[in-house]
Amino acid sequence: MLKELQQTACAGRFQQRAAVRQQRLGSLSDLLSGKSVDPNSIEPMVRQQERARLLVEARPALSASDLQDGRRILEAVVGRDDRVPRSFLVDGARTADAVCRVATLTDSGQPSLGSGFAVAPGLILTNNHVLPDWTAAARGQVEFGYWSNESARQNSRVVLALDPGTLFLTDVVLDFTLVAFEPNAADAAHRVFGSIDILPDTGKALIGEALNVIQHGDGEAQTISLRDNVVVDVFEDWIHYTSDTSAGASGAPVLNDQWQLAALHHAAFEHTAADGRRVLVNEGVRISSIAVALARMLR
Repeated sequence: MLKELQQTACAGRFQQRAAVRQQRLGSLSDLLSGKSVDPNSIEPMVRQQERARLLVEARPALSASDLQDGRRILEAVVGRDDRVPRSFLVDGARTADAVCRVATLTDSGQPSLGSGFAVAPGLILTNNHVLPDWTAAARGQVEFGYWSNESARQNSRVVLALDPGTLFLTDVVLDFTLVAFEPNAADAAHRVFGSIDILPDTGKALIGEALNVIQHGDGEAQTISLRDNVVVDVFEDWIHYTSDTSAGASGAPVLNDQWQLAALHHAAFEHTAADGRRVLVNEGVRISSIAVALARMLR
């Protein structure tokens, strides 16, 4: 029920933003084709500058002077060059280690599965509609290392009980839950699987940018959607990204090409585009918004 409510709200926001979205995407298309366009009509300058700073930090070969204006920033981030450095795969595999399957039982005893990921030793982030309350978390567990059916047969998975008594924070509107798992195993799990940092900075994903989603879709073995989701809108607490293929999974991390966490995936619905194609519209909760909410909760 909670998931359906989130999907309905997502579809409503997408429809309300139609005119703004079309204007910004049109301006981006014009800019990339060489026309004279004010980059601020696509993204606010503060987000462009933050994206440039994060890009320079992640790619030492670049310098701040390479990204001095909005056009150069957008061309560097959004340009349709599908070549990526070898480190993209290495860093992506390391990031994927921190993504886990989340399993719990509903009040009726039915299994409920989703994705989540470690954000610090002993802490995972997922959706509120995956773990809506303390009781659901107390019945739940996380599974790291479930990368294939073969890994399952080889017992390489690590299954850890959730521990909401240590920490449980949730937000229905932003659809996130931060919860602890077995404290005695936290450090060992972190050494093996690592974590994905919550960066409070805005500007980790710009309109037109390709994104990566690491997921346990339908509770299955981990899969990675590489550069298959394109940002079409960023506003308030939300980011919209479209794909012609498969949906993301509830609670999955949404990451840019530097594997920086941009959003928490939480909803999707099918939309008929102007040309008649059925397009999957995904919505993520911006990590910068979650960071603000967590800081408020932890005061």
